Order: sequence, then C-alpha cells, then structure tokens
Amino acid sequence: ALNRDDAALLIYNALDVEMIEKYENGYAIAYNDSRTILSAMYGVYKVEGVVLGNEYAVLNGTDYDESMMDGKTLLAAGYKIIASTTSNTMVEDPATKKDTTFNVETPVEYLGKTVTMYVRKDTILANSEVLGVTLNEKANTIVTSGANETDMKDLLKGTGISLKSNETEYYVNYGIVKNEDAANDILKLDRKSTVTPNSNGIELEIIDNDNDGVAEYVLYTQETLSEVSRYNDKDELLTFYKPVLNSDGTMRTTTPERVSVDFDEIVFNDEVATDDLILYVEYGGRTYVSLPEIVTGTMARVDRDRADELYITLESGEEYYESHIRDMASRVDADVENFESENAREIPGFDTEYDFILDSNGYLVAVRPAEEV
Repeated sequence: ALNRDDAALLIYNALDVEMIEKYENGYAIAYNDSRTILSAMYGVYKVEGVVLGNEYAVLNGTDYDESMMDGKTLLAAGYKIIASTTSNTMVEDPATKKDTTFNVETPVEYLGKTVTMYVRKDTILANSEVLGVTLNEKANTIVTSGANETDMKDLLKGTGISLKSNETEYYVNYGIVKNEDAANDILKLDRKSTVTPNSNGIELEIIDNDNDGVAEYVLYTQETLSEVSRYNDKDELLTFYKPVLNSDGTMRTTTPERVSVDFDEIVFNDEVATDDLILYVEYGGRTYVSLPEIVTGTMARVDRDRADELYITLESGEEYYESHIRDMASRVDADVENFESENAREIPGFDTEYDFILDSNGYLVAVRPAEEV
C-alpha cells in the first residue's frame, strides 16, 4: 500500500515537472520559461539559499548562545528566487538579496546548508507563505565524523572539498572561533595534546554548500557528561556541574562549578532526577539534556585495532573505544572514574562488574562500580 509520504512525493513530482508547450516531430517541447504546474497554476516560487540561522542557533559570526525566534529561518544574502507565475520566468539577481528572515521552522541540521523553500510569494518576500523546505542535495557536499581522525587531508581525501582560511568559518557548539587551532584549544581535554581534526564522541561536520570545492563551515558539537546536583520541580530549576570557561571557550580550571538553569531554558530529552548522570550540550540559548546509555558488565579484554587504537571488550561481547567529550561527573562523584583506555587494566580491570557510561555516539566516557547504582 502507498503510504502518505510516498503519495505526497508522487503528487509533488507531478506538479513540479516542466509543462509542455507543444510537440514537434514526436518530441515534447517545454516552455522557454521552464514553468511548472506549481508555479504557473498555484503561484509557487522557489527560493534557494543557505540557512544562516533558525530557532536553534545562528551561523553569522555569532556566539554560541545566539538564535532566532521560534518559527523563523534566516537565509544568507545572495539567495536565488525562481518564479514563473506568469508566462515569463524571472530569475532575480542574487547579488541584490540581503539576509532575509522567513516565517518557517527548520531543524538544527539545516544550519549552514543550502535549502530550497517553496513559497507563495507576497509583495514583501519575508511575509510570503512558506509551503515547504527541503535540503538541496545537489548544492551540498557534506563530510561528517564522530570518531578519531588523525589528519584533515585524509578525512577530506576524495570529497573534492578543501579548507581556506579566508573562506571557511569554524564553530564549536555553533559559536564562532578563529580557526581550526582555536577549535582544538576548546575541544581538547586536559590529558590530551590535541584533537586534530576530531576525536571520539565529538561530532564534526564539514559543509560545502555551493559545490565550489571550498568548505564554508566546519562545525564541531561537543557534549559534556555531568551530574544533577538538584532537580527542583517547585522552582523549576535544574542544578548541575559545568566546566569553568575562559572568554575564548577554553577550560580555566579542572574544578567544575555548580550552576542552576531555568526549566524554560532546557530541552529535556529524558526525565531526570537528582543525582542522575546526564549528557548536556548548550547552544542557541538552550541547554539540551539527556540521560547517557549505561551498560553493566565485566571487562574481558583490552586490544588494539589496525589503526593502533585501544578498545575494550566486555564478557558479553560489546566493544568500546574511549570517548573524548568533557567529563565533569568524575570530578564531582567519587564513585565515577573517567575512562582512559591506557589504564583500563587497572580501572575497571577484569574482575569487577562495572557500569560503563557512554556518550551519545556510543563511546565510553566513564565507569563506576555496578553496586553503586
């Protein structure tokens, strides 16, 4: 049976096909203005441009806590308007188009990427009714990683993408930083010298949004393992531990601070309670909180893979590599130990049942004796 989404796609494809003006010698001849049923009969324009901001964050040389109002999306200057509501198709000069906010919600995953909006155009473009938004797959080339990478050139090899200091912008948790080195200064752990260009658990996205072979954006997202000091339902406050940061985003001290955040500034992906371990990430003026996956078991082996990376195997067969996200929980909870693969033979060792605490990408952040749960 045809589901709703497939039916909608079939209808859309039928409406967005170029209309036939005539047939000559058995060949279908389309209108010179490339009109479609959508444009000619329903007045729908296509707007193609790069998402600079939405209700989640902003990529406009801004800090990590910037965002748009709910239900708003900012397209970067230079977007294209393709219209054919009459017999003539009009492609407006992109050079005349400034940053414009549209009345439509888009997901955080669209930031930095070229999208196609379908709008019923108003006299003032920003007031146009937006009927739908899709990623423009032809315009975007995207490279992602959530694992250890030793060399950026190797990561980008075969993708056709390069990085240029005067064209590529770098962001950590959607806050702009000067360059790749500055990003590494923020992301590295106090026990690691560098994360160039990426480390386990840190999400990296490299975006070329116009197929010119140069990445416009390099986006890093790093979550933190923490612990809830108090869940205050009455005052609607969540108190937990955060690293103390310098103005450039680097860690000032290894001792975390206890902070309280209003519920209305938090997006809870799970129900949490006092003393729970949590994973959180902050951007766009919100804190996103979830519970980590915790696997209970006993370690059976420590091995190296072909890339000479250490990993452990539990008696149940699961294999885990060390995570490199920030870990505040082990600094405030005596039962929680930050996991270091080099020291795995001592902690957790081979004889004791432990809780293995994972980040959102399935890498091992910390451990604690199972009986403490």
